[in-house]
Amino acid sequence: MTQLIDTYGHAAVTEETEILKAWQDRQEGPVRAAIVIAAKFTDGGNGVRIGAVVVGSLIIVGSLIITSTAISAMMHNGEWGIGVAVGALVIVLSTRQDTRAWFDRPRQ
Repeated sequence: MTQLIDTYGHAAVTEETEILKAWQDRQEGPVRAAIVIAAKFTDGGNGVRIGAVVVGSLIIVGSLIITSTAISAMMHNGEWGIGVAVGALVIVLSTRQDTRAWFDRPRQ
């Protein structure tokens, strides 16, 4: 990516940097949701399990979106595959029957 310099010697903001900044800002919400859900795993109910499935889905969708833009695909060099695998693993493990039973157990 080339960086443009304006007449005052400052780096000019290009369209590419704006796109990358917007993408980075969109990623903060799902990361925060994942942290909150992970913190509630020990004493959470069925809603935490469903939240984990939603976060896993967001990980998969976000990883696939990376491949749809040329700039991001060049920057990440196939690392999106790790996100797809992790998201699928979260979904599979969160929807198993024994996982459902554990989240539905009586609380004290």
